[in-house]
Parts: sequence; C-alpha cells; structure tokens
Amino acid sequence: MPAPIDPLLEGVTCFLGSLDSGRVSNAVIGAVPGHPLLARAMAEVRPRQTYGPVDRAGTGPLLLERLRHEVEGVTVFEPEVFYATERESAQYAFHLSVRSWKDAAGLREDVARAERDRATAREELAHLRAEHELALAELEALRAGRSGLWPRVRRALPRRQLARLRRRLGR
Repeated sequence: MPAPIDPLLEGVTCFLGSLDSGRVSNAVIGAVPGHPLLARAMAEVRPRQTYGPVDRAGTGPLLLERLRHEVEGVTVFEPEVFYATERESAQYAFHLSVRSWKDAAGLREDVARAERDRATAREELAHLRAEHELALAELEALRAGRSGLWPRVRRALPRRQLARLRRRLGR
C-alpha cells in the first residue's frame, strides 16, 4: 500500500523531483499558493503554438531546472521518490517514459541506439548460449566418465563438495 505523502511534505513549501540525470522534471510539482517558483515559471513559460519541436529552454524541465536555482524555498526530492524507473524501487511514483517531447531526429537517434544495444545483447546471448552448450557437453562427459577433467576436479574440490558432486553425477 502506498505511503501517505504528508510526512514527506512536512515543512515543504515547494517541491520538484529529480531524475537519474540530476535534473528536475515537470511531471510532479507541488507548491503552496503563490510560491515564487510557480509565479516565475508562469511568467516566463513560452508555450507551444503547434505540434513539433519543443522549446526546451522555454518550457518544462529546463525552465524549472534554471528557476529552481534562482528561487529560494524549493525542495528537490531524489529520483526514487517520484521518478523511479522500476515499480519495486518506487517510494511514491514511478516513471514510464514515452519520450513525447522528442522530435523525429531525436526519436531516430534513440531507435538507432536501441538497435545497437539490441545487436550487442544478441551477440552476448549467442556467446552465453555457446558457453552453456559447452558446459552441458562437459557435464555429460563427466557423467559418462569420458572426461580427463575428473582427476583435476577431484584434486581441486574440498571433500564435501566432491561428495556432493559425486552424488549428483551418480558416481
């Protein structure tokens, strides 16, 4: 069950949450009425007029990141409080990023990076599968008594581990 937020906000007049990058985000904001951070943000925001690239310095996180350093009385909570990326580590909320602020070039860059990461992961998986198959073959050879490895295993293992291994291998 989620924890009540009241103890977290005791004595706080304005709060933002930080991301893993250390910058603040604009998805969770709280303030008492008339707090200077929100007044400044509302006065300086440059809203979008159409769909397309976002004026990142004039809206959202970059605007708040700049203002939080210029206005007193702003509490910034660690990422785990509001922007945990996994439900299990979240204290009050977790972040499901959809990258709606990205323009087409930014999305293409993210897709290219994801494809490179996927290729690397596939190579690592192929390597691990090959190692696994080799380990299975060695185990089968040990079970069948066809391996020259058994004398080295016998010398290297403590008696208890050797006894356990013998039971498993049926020796």
